[in-house]
Amino acid sequence: MGKIVLFVGLLFSMMPFHVAAQNTRGKTLVVFFSQTGNTRSVGKAIQELTGGELFELRVVEPYPDDYHAIRARAKAEQEKDVRPELISLPQSIASYDTIFIGSPIWNYTIAQPVATFLGKFDFKGKTIIPFCTHGGGGAGHSSSDIAKRVHGAKILEGYAFSGSKADKKAIETWLRKLKIKK
Repeated sequence: MGKIVLFVGLLFSMMPFHVAAQNTRGKTLVVFFSQTGNTRSVGKAIQELTGGELFELRVVEPYPDDYHAIRARAKAEQEKDVRPELISLPQSIASYDTIFIGSPIWNYTIAQPVATFLGKFDFKGKTIIPFCTHGGGGAGHSSSDIAKRVHGAKILEGYAFSGSKADKKAIETWLRKLKIKK
């Protein structure tokens, strides 16, 4: 009888640790570059729904407001693999397990400020979740371009939001599919 009581006592004493292990997840970072505010609104919604920390990438030399001028500069930067200087970066990504990376789609891929961010850190062991906003052309090859820059990371299915049509319900559905929650 004493052995059974001891066993049951041991079993119950272990339960809180088991429950804690199931409910524990690492910190989440939502990092993005936004030119028009569309990617920013998606990033903020992801942050609200996940409880993650938000970080907006800003360039030292701002992009022009004119669409054609943006495209021309973006194309020139992409062709020469120019990495625009950022005003600031997160001090470290070491404490984050999951990192959402957001970008507008420029010429079928990520904006170069995001490439600058990706080149500054080691993503080994991280879970990367790309998201993008576009004007109708889809995600292009943005997810594969991110994957090429985050060696050793696990890449989950990204999501492409058309223009400013990203509603919170669509973001919730996507996060639920990925089994990501607050």
